Amino acid sequence: MNQRYLLLLLLVQSVLIFFLLFLLVFQDPRDQTRRIHPFLNEGACQETIDSLNGVVSELRSFIPSLPFLDEMQLNHLKSMGLENPVEDLRSNLLSRSDLIMQKSESGGRMDFYFPSAIHILNTRWAMAYFEDGHYAGSVLLKFSVHEDEVTWIVLDEMMY
Repeated sequence: MNQRYLLLLLLVQSVLIFFLLFLLVFQDPRDQTRRIHPFLNEGACQETIDSLNGVVSELRSFIPSLPFLDEMQLNHLKSMGLENPVEDLRSNLLSRSDLIMQKSESGGRMDFYFPSAIHILNTRWAMAYFEDGHYAGSVLLKFSVHEDEVTWIVLDEMMY
């Protein structure tokens, strides 16, 4: 559901950018002062921009904030031996398809295929999307790092 809001936000921002580009394209090239084309009222354009910015702000307020790693948590993970915590944990998990309990029913292989779909929630938990090309799911994992070795424990798994 959060992805729908993000897509809607992206769409609204894209429309705003398109509108601004539209204004630039339809300027009268003979007019050296680079004013807006005569059929567009400058006040109306600013009003539309302000209105769209209001819609974008309103949409942002509906998107719940996701858990994130703050600087303190990143430093804690670095002290455990991870040079680049998010990328190191993602790389490690990408090689651990054995953690996915769901077996493929279509002859494919369930795996973590998308690094960007692996979310490090804090210094203890991660959530990752997996699929086999036909079926998909997510797994909630607990991890610990000791001397550059990452240990993963599956807490829960669900199929979509």
